[in-house]
Amino acid sequence: MTVQSQLNNDAISKLSTVSQEIKESNSFDANQMINLVLREFNNSRIAFDDMTKAQKATFEANILSIFLHKNLGITANLINN
Repeated sequence: MTVQSQLNNDAISKLSTVSQEIKESNSFDANQMINLVLREFNNSRIAFDDMTKAQKATFEANILSIFLHKNLGITANLINN
């Protein structure tokens, strides 16, 4: 495993619900989800470690909402919780 892939895995693991959804998805969806999450991290105006708890929750909810919109193996019930 390369250093970059370790950093990517560490970043994704900070989003517990997103990480769980990726683990439970099939290989194709999981790869798309990982790429989407990493893109969102890179496009974020605030570094994840500098976000408040509320900002982190909103960031994760936005990602889950994108998963739902793109029909990536996530249920609407998860968004509502």
